[in-house]
Amino acid sequence: MALIKVTAASALPAVRQAIGELNKSARDAGALPGLDMVLQSLERLDAYCSGKSLDVEVVVVSPVDPAGAARVAAWIGAGTQAALLQTKTAEPTSIELPGGQGLVPLRVRIRPLASSSAIPAGTPRPALLALVVGNVTGLHQDNLALVERLLEDRPVVVILAPAGEEAVKKLEERAATVAWAAVRLDLASLSDASLQARLAAPPWDATHELLRAHSALSALQSLTGVYDLALQQQGRDLRIKKAATQAKLGKSGPAVRAVAAPGSDLMSEVKTRIQRHSQEFERGASERLQDLLGLTGGALARETEALLLSLDELDEKEGTTKIETRIPRAFEQKLLKTVRERLARHCAGDVVALNDLLRLLGQEIERTLAQNQGPPFVPQFAYLGEDRVRRLLDMTLGLQAQYRGELPHEGFSEYFASVRKYSMILVMAASMFGMSSVMRQYREFTVPLTILLVLSGTYSVISSTRRARVENLEKELEAARNALRPDLKRIFNEVQKGWSAILLQHMNEQIGAVLADVDSAVKDFQARRGAEATPEKERLQRQLGQIEATEKKAPLLYKGKDAVLASIDSIRSDLRPLFPRPGAPVPARPGSPASAAAAPVSAAQAALQEARAKMEALKAQAAAKAAATAPKPAASSSAAAPAKPAEPAAPAAPAKPSALEEAKARLAAMRSSVADKKPAAEPGKPSALDEAKARFDAIRKQAEERKAVAAAKAPATEPAAAPTPTPPTDPASKP
Repeated sequence: MALIKVTAASALPAVRQAIGELNKSARDAGALPGLDMVLQSLERLDAYCSGKSLDVEVVVVSPVDPAGAARVAAWIGAGTQAALLQTKTAEPTSIELPGGQGLVPLRVRIRPLASSSAIPAGTPRPALLALVVGNVTGLHQDNLALVERLLEDRPVVVILAPAGEEAVKKLEERAATVAWAAVRLDLASLSDASLQARLAAPPWDATHELLRAHSALSALQSLTGVYDLALQQQGRDLRIKKAATQAKLGKSGPAVRAVAAPGSDLMSEVKTRIQRHSQEFERGASERLQDLLGLTGGALARETEALLLSLDELDEKEGTTKIETRIPRAFEQKLLKTVRERLARHCAGDVVALNDLLRLLGQEIERTLAQNQGPPFVPQFAYLGEDRVRRLLDMTLGLQAQYRGELPHEGFSEYFASVRKYSMILVMAASMFGMSSVMRQYREFTVPLTILLVLSGTYSVISSTRRARVENLEKELEAARNALRPDLKRIFNEVQKGWSAILLQHMNEQIGAVLADVDSAVKDFQARRGAEATPEKERLQRQLGQIEATEKKAPLLYKGKDAVLASIDSIRSDLRPLFPRPGAPVPARPGSPASAAAAPVSAAQAALQEARAKMEALKAQAAAKAAATAPKPAASSSAAAPAKPAEPAAPAAPAKPSALEEAKARLAAMRSSVADKKPAAEPGKPSALDEAKARFDAIRKQAEERKAVAAAKAPATEPAAAPTPTPPTDPASKP
């Protein structure tokens, strides 16, 4: 297993690598029943990963009326037949929606919920599921059980259902629990933007490879199950053939007589060569580990000591009489990251060296047996993986230092008392020599002299305070370094002991197992040569040898299959946090200018969005209040009556700022703070704040125009305040 976590950029290459590993393992297995279909499906799956179209599964839970079916078909994309959404018994239908002009090419599979057509193994499962609920009568217990099976392990689920229904709310809650991300859209008010257009716009334009990777993972998992069944069938066939061959060997002639000490010279030569290579590797690995982790001259020890010496500041928390000091969290993380990277690099090099040694030993055994006319034998070693390195580092890396330091915290009274001591020198000297009365007589000399002493005392107190601060801080820094050094020493000792034990244990286990297999093969070969040979017995013995060789190769095939399954689980667990969540801000595509511009002000933008939502709510309240208090139109009889003379208008009271104006003021303050923190935007492309400002200006302009129209239509004899218009909701802010 790799030590690097799967990201949005490496998800699809990681899936293709897992496909290649399963393809290689299946080809190594040879001609097995069903493997041809697996190999062909793997080739098609690899071609699917390099494609551009996305798979979408539309499941009709309950039929939709013609008008709703037309809206759903238009929402999916141009070319979708509305008739497929109005029946319960139609067969599954696949349609291709071409892309281009801001649209994503889709491969849509539409089927009713009750249809249960079998899907061949290796077929990618669509990562995007759309559930169409025409009416809530279809949400009974049986259908809900079928829907729940569809929701399992789905990255994106869209529910198209009537709004306000209790059954739909329960379905939405269950989808949010089972699926990765769930969105509900009102069936009666679908937006004009189609699914193809939505997938081509942020944030979903950056998830195309993630969707294809998840679909390919589901297909790869089903192919791995088929491959596992083929291996199990091969194992059963081999056991039956082996038992039959051994029974025939027992009936074909007398028992084989063993030769005294068969192949003893050959085995001693093999063991001598293997021991020489293993001792050289053990000595070299221990020397390299000592050069890295030696406490006196180790490279990592010198590097960590340099990092400790670079610690020149501490986290300070001021109290009433003292300042508490702590080791910065960032420095501890930097220290652990440096140690982990160096140790992981060194251990990865040792893993490669050990695996190369095992391959060299296998070639040496084959060469020795061939030179001494021994039996044909292919050593099978289990190579060391990098997961052992990760577990060792996770168990050993950790700082346990509990450093707590203090610095003196002096206030104004302490500094004033220190300066006052210098002003008292003149008074004390005069009192010692009995010249106190003279000081009062010659104030023109004593006052300037006192001021000079106070100034010199102030300078002395400031300089001494600074020196004391530097000395105390250096003392605490040295105490912090001394607190970290024992932890580093402990980590080095544990890693040195643990890694040496892992290397030697794995090497000795593999060498011992292979030597036992070589000894058994040599003894069987010598016994067969010394026994009475008949053509039938030789044929059966060759057949038995082939069966045993195939059985020895089976654990490697199972190990390759298990490695692919582990990779699938790891990739799936890493994929889930990468998908955007409904209602949460989604980062822009990596490498785009928008991502570089939005990264430093993400917190400010979140506050800006919250303020915008509050402002829209206040606008809606003001519009509702104005509509309730607006004057009603006069009846026809009152229109015929003569108009009364207009009364003089009362003097207007000073206007109190409304809640809408306060929200506008807070929004302007947030804009200024975001503009101060925001980096320079890319020339020629507006930033997120500029777009929000433009939308707000458009809303304000529409409000002013509506206010002017309302004022023009109002009767002159009965002036009334125009209602505050409700700004149109931005479609981009809807989920």
